[in-house]
Amino acid sequence: MKTAVVIAPHYAKRSAFSVYRGLEEGMRRAAALGYQGVELALADGEETDPHQIKSLLKTYHLELPAISTGRLLAERKLYLSAPDAAVREKAVAEFLKIMDFASETGSMVNIGRARGFMREDGLTPDTLAFFTDSMKRIEQAAQQKEVDILLEPVNRYECCYMNRLEEAAAFIDNTACKRLFLMPDVFHMNIEERNLEEAFIQQQRHIKYIHFADSNRLAPGWGHLDFPAILKTLEQIGYSGWVTIEIFPEPTADKAAAQAIRYLERLCARIGEEEYRAVNSTAGL
Repeated sequence: MKTAVVIAPHYAKRSAFSVYRGLEEGMRRAAALGYQGVELALADGEETDPHQIKSLLKTYHLELPAISTGRLLAERKLYLSAPDAAVREKAVAEFLKIMDFASETGSMVNIGRARGFMREDGLTPDTLAFFTDSMKRIEQAAQQKEVDILLEPVNRYECCYMNRLEEAAAFIDNTACKRLFLMPDVFHMNIEERNLEEAFIQQQRHIKYIHFADSNRLAPGWGHLDFPAILKTLEQIGYSGWVTIEIFPEPTADKAAAQAIRYLERLCARIGEEEYRAVNSTAGL
């Protein structure tokens, strides 16, 4: 398992859910804490230069596993299921630019809040039809650009469809796109899933990337989520990909980011020790 933390440009709004603002400063601080990568929150594929980003990643010995797109909705009011065709067209166009950036940097691209939001009229047949139509172009580009797309279930208070892992997995199963994967976020799962561990197990074949935040969107260990059980489940299903921290930068960005990585390191070490003792006990050592 590799750990990353979300960063955004210095002017990004709080709704970006990034820990650090300022790209180079965020990378420097993430590297100093021991993170292996950063996730970049973009509102535009031309917002920053991919060559500059690759240079900074090399300087700080970091990877860029994924790019998140929630700022498309939060700051630019663009989303892939918009009833206005012009808004949908603009959303897809901007998403394709972000995919170009991802192709340049070898990153995956997230679709979470950019699907849409909680409309007053709730879910309508048109909502899914509009999203599916937008996804046809995105899926085609994903194949051509060799960029993996991460479908993130978002809780019912923020989005009116695909709230649970099984719903997003069903959409993946119904598409022929081999570049579409599932991205669980345990903050949203805590609201929507009956049992987080069972959801991970049932949908494990689709999972390629994961977000961690505690139940209150603070750093892991500062809420009530059962992270020991979650980590043991991820080990059980053989997940060895990225776990990225998407939390409020509270009480400060550094304290939040440090709490997250140190807490997870301690849990992983404890789980490893427990397994070591169990194996040795079974072997009679």
